[in-house]
Amino acid sequence: RRLAQEQLAEEIFRDEEDEDLLYGTGGSGLSKLERDALIGQGIDLQSRGQLGEAIDCYEKAIKGGLNIAAAHFTIGLLYLETGRTDDAKQSLMLAAKDAAYREAVETALA
Repeated sequence: RRLAQEQLAEEIFRDEEDEDLLYGTGGSGLSKLERDALIGQGIDLQSRGQLGEAIDCYEKAIKGGLNIAAAHFTIGLLYLETGRTDDAKQSLMLAAKDAAYREAVETALA
């Protein structure tokens, strides 16, 4: 869980050199700035125990183009905590494509 939170925080501070991706002018979903805001809100809401609202933020960010294992892992764990087992399995399997998350995913799904 700590690795996922660190990687999400790194994503917020990652530089985006493609202005279309940064500002969302390329028509491919949310801008990086919008995704970063959603990640920040999701982290904050999760830390305050507002899991449903945190899920909403992460879902919007993922649908808007955020495709990193940390996001799938984080939302997968939130789905588990809120009883959404099928959604959890789907998200965690996406996270498990990254070797850094395989063992944690296996543990979470055990």
